[in-house]
Amino acid sequence: MHPKMKNRPGSTFVHVFGAGMDLCWIQAWVAFVLHALFDYRVPLLFVLSIYGCGIMTNYYCYSRKRLRIQVFPVKVILISATFLGAIHFFLFRYNNNSLQNQFSRMLNAHSPFMDWVLILVVLLMAGITWRRSTVHVLKPLSPENVYLRLDLGIAAFFSLLVIKLMLFGRFNVIILYPDLKYLFFPFFLFGLLTIGLMLSGGNGNRHYAAGFGRMGIILSFGAVMFSGGLGMIFLFHSQMTASAEILSRILKKAGPPLEGAIIWLGRLWWSSKRNDVRLPPPAPEDPELYTGLVKGATETGWLTSILKWGTTALLVLTALILLYLLLRYLIKFLLTRTDSEKVRNSRMFDFPKWLKRFISFVARIPTLFKRINSAAGLFAALASWGRRSGIPYRKTDTPMEYGARLAASFPGLKTEIELIVHLLYKEIYGELKLEYNQIAAGKKARRRMAHPFFWKNRIKTWVMSNGK
Repeated sequence: MHPKMKNRPGSTFVHVFGAGMDLCWIQAWVAFVLHALFDYRVPLLFVLSIYGCGIMTNYYCYSRKRLRIQVFPVKVILISATFLGAIHFFLFRYNNNSLQNQFSRMLNAHSPFMDWVLILVVLLMAGITWRRSTVHVLKPLSPENVYLRLDLGIAAFFSLLVIKLMLFGRFNVIILYPDLKYLFFPFFLFGLLTIGLMLSGGNGNRHYAAGFGRMGIILSFGAVMFSGGLGMIFLFHSQMTASAEILSRILKKAGPPLEGAIIWLGRLWWSSKRNDVRLPPPAPEDPELYTGLVKGATETGWLTSILKWGTTALLVLTALILLYLLLRYLIKFLLTRTDSEKVRNSRMFDFPKWLKRFISFVARIPTLFKRINSAAGLFAALASWGRRSGIPYRKTDTPMEYGARLAASFPGLKTEIELIVHLLYKEIYGELKLEYNQIAAGKKARRRMAHPFFWKNRIKTWVMSNGK
């Protein structure tokens, strides 16, 4: 919210009017879709109940930091109860139907396909309404957010009006429900009141609405192009018709010669300038030819088997990697805490970052089979072990600092970690060549660190770490 409006009485009205803007265009779209497809009438209580329960649920979940594993079952229970209650009481009973009858018809073997489509469309509309309530809670009501909310509503009403006009002009279908004027005027009033409250809460630029630079320009450009196109058609219809007839006659006369020239150029471009000498096909009764073919197929059979098994192994490995990444993301997501601050935009799939990770993974494969004969190799193995345990090596860390971080997280392996760090300092900074028994002691410490006894602490540290 605007800093000057925080803790002011008008901030409550900003929340209420902002929710009113969303409810107006959502009600218009939900009512239009359900009435046009299934002849259902939708009361405002259907959208209002889902939107209100969504606001209260998300406010409870994000008012302070909580574990997502605690938030997830609460949201699932409340979403399910809200959807079932709103659909049964405010949609089906309003249209002389019931949820139980709808489910019984869906489970009937001879039920029409539209019964399933009705449930899917209703759940989709309810999900969109719930999602808008989430955005209303998570994102602060800053001036830019208010203008974007107004832009979204204008775009929703404009697109719905265009669809109605297209159905009437193209298919002669008239859909009077819902009456948009009873929803657009409250939306416009809520938008003006919200913007007025936001501008009165600070000393910002009152003559500029940031949202008009985005959706407003697109809508204005579309309106101008639409009206300009209609004007050109109405004013120059006869001239355009005459020009189209003249152009059609020209193409009919010049078409066949041009077609022949294009085909000739294509053949000239793609044909070879050399005269390839082709041998005549061998006689079918030649037994030596078939013997050679069978022998050649037998000799290349092992290559086919290698390709088949290699492709299968590659697909299995890819599936295992994807399953591992999915489980890792799910566990880390459920054990992280929610944040009441502003949600930042991020890309779900950062291709350069994932490509860099894949290249580094492939580059590390040869090191898995390389023998360790130095303290530097032991410390590299220690850093790889720490990264897999949730404590990666940072560029600003010294070996001693990194060893201290690992020892603090794994007290049972403090001796082994300090031994490897000591050997590194002795070899690099002391410039001493390590003896065979010292390298063997470092390898033994490394093997003990990989013992399954410590996997529990490693998994716990990896899951609870933030990757830093």
